[in-house]
Amino acid sequence: MVPARAATGERVGWLGITVNLALAGVKAGGGLAAGSQVLLVDAAHSLADVLAAAVILVGFRIARRPADGCHPYGHGKAESIAGKIVAVLLILGGANLGLWSLGRVWRPSGLGQPGTVALAVLVLCIAVKEAMFRYQVRVARRIASDALLAGAWDQRSDSLSSLVALAGVTGARAGMPLLDPLAGVIVSAMVVRLGWTLLRRFADELMDKFDHPELIRAIGGVVWQVPGIVRVNSVRARHVGPEILVDLKIGVDPGLTVASGHAIAHAARRAVMEQVPGVADVLVHVDPESGEDAD
Repeated sequence: MVPARAATGERVGWLGITVNLALAGVKAGGGLAAGSQVLLVDAAHSLADVLAAAVILVGFRIARRPADGCHPYGHGKAESIAGKIVAVLLILGGANLGLWSLGRVWRPSGLGQPGTVALAVLVLCIAVKEAMFRYQVRVARRIASDALLAGAWDQRSDSLSSLVALAGVTGARAGMPLLDPLAGVIVSAMVVRLGWTLLRRFADELMDKFDHPELIRAIGGVVWQVPGIVRVNSVRARHVGPEILVDLKIGVDPGLTVASGHAIAHAARRAVMEQVPGVADVLVHVDPESGEDAD
């Protein structure tokens, strides 16, 4: 992993930890002062965001390590592992918060009317989290980090959950206190849904899913332009963190010498790495024109 990229990711991670810790404290204090159950639920959500940011931070630190004897392809998938851990934590945390909120719905005794401080806290949190989302999306796209992009959408989820919480507090202040814990249930469902979406996304990446047919076509187009190649038998690619590894099978004239076939393979590798953004390495297998595959 490029050191500057890793440093940028770690900086965003530290910012996320700091902001979410501050917001969790503000929400918890506001929830206790205003008597708002949903604010307390939202505070726990922000604490989960702290843990999520910390896991992603550790993932970046591991991913920046160079390849070694035990990890010849590098440590780039540490980002995906970190993202998967975050997804599981969000699902478990969201389910726990949902059960707690449901308990308040079934046993509404003691529910009060949230004070005006609850409204002020939620408006502040929505503004801060939306700003964090926009900043993190911009950085994630610039450094091509799916883990950081997932963290950004986690920020947006917190912003949306605070918006739902605001609706709940407003309803409670209008004389319908049951709306406050009900809003807490909705917030919890949003957290679980986010966690499940992230879990599927990172599981696909760890299983080498590569759903970019336009990139495969682009690689094939580049390879076809290399002199000496008479057939492109297969093009496969996979992600290792932010980098793309490509496997090619090309067909050449069976009468060529080994040295000539090697030179064509080297030219194909160089062409793909130079012309296709994001490709870190290319493995080229040379077949005779008959298409017989070597073991």
